[in-house]
Amino acid sequence: MLKKKKSESNKVYIIDSKIRSSDNLFHSIIGYIARNFDNFKRYIKKKQEERLTLMLVPHNDAKAKNFHISNFTFSIILTTFTSIVVISSVLIINHTSTLHQVDKLKISQKDAKIQFKKIREEIQGMESTFSSIRSRLSHLYAMSQDKETGDSTLFGQGGGAVPIESVKTKEASDTEVSDENIPTEVFMLNRMLDDMQLSEKPLKEIEKYLQKRSKIIQNTPTLWPVSGYIVNPYGFVRSTDTMKTYFNEGVDIAASPGAKIMATAPGIITEIKKDTDRTWAVRIRHNYGYETVYRGLDRVMINIDDKVVKGEAIGFLGHKLDQGESLLNYRIYVGIDSQNPLPYLSYIPN
Repeated sequence: MLKKKKSESNKVYIIDSKIRSSDNLFHSIIGYIARNFDNFKRYIKKKQEERLTLMLVPHNDAKAKNFHISNFTFSIILTTFTSIVVISSVLIINHTSTLHQVDKLKISQKDAKIQFKKIREEIQGMESTFSSIRSRLSHLYAMSQDKETGDSTLFGQGGGAVPIESVKTKEASDTEVSDENIPTEVFMLNRMLDDMQLSEKPLKEIEKYLQKRSKIIQNTPTLWPVSGYIVNPYGFVRSTDTMKTYFNEGVDIAASPGAKIMATAPGIITEIKKDTDRTWAVRIRHNYGYETVYRGLDRVMINIDDKVVKGEAIGFLGHKLDQGESLLNYRIYVGIDSQNPLPYLSYIPN
């Protein structure tokens, strides 16, 4: 019991000592501030009592003028003037930097105008090119649908094409673009995007049409049977030997002796015979009623009833002693009627 009271008295003593030390520290701080404040007042008063004399001495005989000013006032004026100079310098530097930024923005604006002008010209060129594509696509789509003229309603232009200028009568200026004043090129781009979407269906139709036509073209004799040039065309020609006129049912193609002769379309070998000039003639039957005849071969590489593919070699070109050059007489028949081979060789793609 005595120990407990003793510990409590020790705690009270410690707390009391802490309070006393805090009071002493506070009084010390207050005393320090009071002493220094008095010193500061004395310093200010001393500076106010100290004076500077400014003397203005004229060059004539006039009396010199004296101006008295305290050091404290002079310090305040000097500090104020220095502050004004520093602040003004900072403001001038910031203003100069702002002017440089404005100049850069003006230059960037000029470059942007030039780039925008180029973009507008390119968009207008794209619109001109796309207009041609529209008309060609309409024509191709009409051909795939067995029509004579293009479908003008394919791109929503029934009653004639509507010029893009009629959509917007006023173009946007270079410096202002608003909802009511949109550049014409924007409408051009939107129109081209819409037309591209509309083109998807007709392009698929044209693709189907070309796939069907490709089968026909593949079975049409469109290849050159030998690498050479035509010396006698289809029709009436004059013989260089007898100088008599006769009807040439094919074309005579001059080539090097021994040149490879190729089948111009897939088919079946129906005839191999030797002509009176002791060269070989080969007849091939193709699909869709076509037949081709190759005369002037020195050797053949196939047999009757053999199937050949387009471009397959069937023999080699011969050479007649009474002729100055080796000639292949190439003929095309549809049924029993001979056809001019030149359009097939020149205008139909392989």
